[in-house]
Amino acid sequence: MKTSEKITSLMTALLKFQGQVNKIQKDAKNPHFKSSYASLSKILEETKPVLTECGLVLTQHFDVDVLTTMLCHAETGEFMQSDYPINVKDAGLPQQFGSALSYARRYGIQSILNLSASDDDGQMASNPAQVSKEPIVKEKITMKSTRWKGKTENYVISQIKANKKSDDIINELSKSLELADDVVQFIKDNAGTAE
Repeated sequence: MKTSEKITSLMTALLKFQGQVNKIQKDAKNPHFKSSYASLSKILEETKPVLTECGLVLTQHFDVDVLTTMLCHAETGEFMQSDYPINVKDAGLPQQFGSALSYARRYGIQSILNLSASDDDGQMASNPAQVSKEPIVKEKITMKSTRWKGKTENYVISQIKANKKSDDIINELSKSLELADDVVQFIKDNAGTAE
């Protein structure tokens, strides 16, 4: 990040700005990753009026393969700027370039203004009705699987040696794994028997 020699007035204005801008609501969907994000237009819509009120000017420009985002205090000329490289697999495809540029612009603005977007996970936790009804798929583990040999087997043996009850060990493993009958039987046969 580059800054002018002094940024006192800029920081005062930025502090005022951050006190007036709430979390940016996520208004767009990414079907590929099944996630949502705050679009560039939403970020600009919610920040431009407050930036103007605080005497701040936000600019972005592209040069060769770098996007520069600059925040300037209009009255004093104090500034800070950050550069973000634009990486595109095929520069000859305008859609790829446009997508990469839009991504860089969104994150450049969010970064320099220290913005946060609304938290989907937090919203789901506070409103269980919105939680996905899709079942969580657990990896099935048998005593012949590679997942069993090593870490999981060592964990089970350490729990058996610590005289843990078989049901406790099974319940703990079942939080993240689907246990095959041979694994369950091994735990039941050996739990509590170690000295």
